[in-house]
Amino acid sequence: MNDINLKKKLIFKDNILVTTFLLLQILFVVPALVVCFTIRGVHTFEAVIWHILLTVLFFCGYQFTKFYFKGEDIKSKKNVIFGTNKFFNVLIIGLSLFGVLVSAVTVDNISNLSGYFKLLFFENNSQLLSQVKYEVSTGGLPGYLKMFGYAPIAVFMTICSYLFFCSFNDAKTKKKFIVIAVIAGFCSLGKVIFTLDRLPILSVFIVLFFYSIRIRKSNFKIIALVVVFFIVSFFLLKFVTSTKMNNMSILDFLSLYSGLGIVNFQLLLNNFSEWSYGLNSFFHPFYFIGKAFNYNIHIPAAQDSFWGGPQYFYSYLYMDFGYYIFLIVPLLGGILYYYHNKVLNHNPIAISIYFIMLFCICTTIVIPIFRAVEFWLMIIISIMIYKMISFSNYKTFL
Repeated sequence: MNDINLKKKLIFKDNILVTTFLLLQILFVVPALVVCFTIRGVHTFEAVIWHILLTVLFFCGYQFTKFYFKGEDIKSKKNVIFGTNKFFNVLIIGLSLFGVLVSAVTVDNISNLSGYFKLLFFENNSQLLSQVKYEVSTGGLPGYLKMFGYAPIAVFMTICSYLFFCSFNDAKTKKKFIVIAVIAGFCSLGKVIFTLDRLPILSVFIVLFFYSIRIRKSNFKIIALVVVFFIVSFFLLKFVTSTKMNNMSILDFLSLYSGLGIVNFQLLLNNFSEWSYGLNSFFHPFYFIGKAFNYNIHIPAAQDSFWGGPQYFYSYLYMDFGYYIFLIVPLLGGILYYYHNKVLNHNPIAISIYFIMLFCICTTIVIPIFRAVEFWLMIIISIMIYKMISFSNYKTFL
């Protein structure tokens, strides 16, 4: 394949991360525009302007860095996976199953499983279910164990990244990766039954959507798997949203959350001035690390907000950096292109975390996943998987 055809083939991959970010940010402000900027009695015009301006700056940072790397050639050779560590299957599948087990045991410590399932499937009591969910999130097993609930998600997205971006030395190795991806995918959805957390469903949707629009020639079994995952994920998302939000539909929930996100951003612009210098965004995991060692780190929080204070990407950055957000956001756009340039040049570490990064981007319109310790655990697991695989045709990350 010559370089011109290769670049045409990779044009989708070259833009998917920033395109996803931009589309989500545009859709996020639609509820505010529909009601002429007034939501819950709060005039959100300033917040909408900030949101649009910050999105433009992010894209400018991305494009500037892209221009800087313009002269670099895209390498024409894909990574080839030759094999894996002899303990690969046991460790990776074990991690996926352990994530579901941790979630189940946590619930059982708070409310025995039989009672929980009865409440979940046969009793229409969303208030009591919310109370159980809160107790599960704050109690049960220690935090350093509960965070492994995201292990199957890390395995699923990492293995799927390799399946998409890499070639395989033999069909047997590729089949092994597909089997692991299927097991980890169902484990990711399985943990949702115990945690009622929508983010694992989102992670599966992201991978499935990405694969479905890239399918060219594939056998019937692969297409059937994608369809089954789509159906299970959709009905599970509908069930969880309806259970937690008093029969509210998925679209109603997204509209409500985005509208309140803009409202709370406006309230921050009006009232907030106690900057946290990263502790509300990228350094937020240090709060939980400090808590584990009985050290309390003070993190300023919004005092004036609606509905428990749902914030999103720009809100947390503003709480951290104030007006310096106008410098931070284009820098983040530049970092995104730098990372993706490594993906296009087949760096295996960059490839291994590709879907995790896409997952991170998709959470910018809700509470960003990078604020959680679980996100960094997923990165560690992904790199661990990379260390257990034999590659060819790559250079170091930096």
